[in-house]
Amino acid sequence: MVMQLLFKISEDTGAILLNRGVDKSIIVDTSIAIYIFLYIKYSTIFVNTKLVCASSLDCLNGNTVMLYTFMLQTLKTFNIIVYSNNGNFNTLNTLFINCIWYEREASEMVGVSFHNSVDTRNLLLPYTCLLYTSPSPRDGLLSRMPSSACKKKKKKKKKKKKKKKKKKKKKKKKKN
Repeated sequence: MVMQLLFKISEDTGAILLNRGVDKSIIVDTSIAIYIFLYIKYSTIFVNTKLVCASSLDCLNGNTVMLYTFMLQTLKTFNIIVYSNNGNFNTLNTLFINCIWYEREASEMVGVSFHNSVDTRNLLLPYTCLLYTSPSPRDGLLSRMPSSACKKKKKKKKKKKKKKKKKKKKKKKKKN
């Protein structure tokens, strides 16, 4: 039944249909993905279909992939794989409320951007520190600093400021 539903979607939209064992998937571009998600949300065929999981992947060839896993009422799952050349996707949080968390994680961890996203706050990382210590393919040869190193730098800066204040106080006392 899942394959029949996905086959119908792929026929209507021109998406690529994958059937590998238990994995049932459709691969689509961002330009038609929103129509497929609208169809899943409002079609009577997909009554009570839930978005179970969404994850992102930054490919080395410059593409970004979002994998959305849905569960039917019969507890069967299927995937919608959306790819983008520039890392920009349409938000799904207006259709599936739990997608807000997945999108925040994807934008923070992979750098994916979502159009019309409601909540753009960081979910996992502090605002001042970068996550990775090794270079990313997008960074070239630039290295990133771990969050623990950021804390050490802040402590050093505070110590330097305290020393400067003490020196200024001593100079003022000597002048007086």
